[in-house]
Amino acid sequence: MKNWFLSLLCGFSIFSFGQEIEHAHSIHHSFIENKGQWDTDVLFKSKFEGGNLWIQQNKFVFHLQDFSE
Repeated sequence: MKNWFLSLLCGFSIFSFGQEIEHAHSIHHSFIENKGQWDTDVLFKSKFEGGNLWIQQNKFVFHLQDFSE
């Protein structure tokens, strides 16, 4: 009984993780390494619609802006 349940569970997990998701990729979702162009605390930066994401040691810093006006 145990093996049957385990086989069923594994079968469902293959279908749930095997789905392909389409994304519209762009340069705005890439990470730029800090090579001296920002403060030394910053490791990477990424732009997204509405702001920036700054990656530092042990933290993420979001800089959000409302461009609607």
